[in-house]
Amino acid sequence: MRYTKETLDKLENIFELGGYKVRYEKGNFRSGACLVKGLHVIVVNKHFTNEGKINSLIEILKEVNENTELKILLTEELQSDYKKFLKHEN
Repeated sequence: MRYTKETLDKLENIFELGGYKVRYEKGNFRSGACLVKGLHVIVVNKHFTNEGKINSLIEILKEVNENTELKILLTEELQSDYKKFLKHEN
């Protein structure tokens, strides 16, 4: 897997289509997904490298995948990427 801005954008698109808002914030934390006032929010440390951001989003995607069927909402191209992300090992 290539850790590029394009890969990061694809992950963000998958989450947005699934109703999640991806935010990059600074602080002493790793990353995670949460529900804030009924909104699905994913917060990733903005100081992470692209590789760190991508790996964090993939781990969150695997967790979210267990609870939702994101792939139903995805275009054919994003479905292919989605399956690759779920198979990715850090």
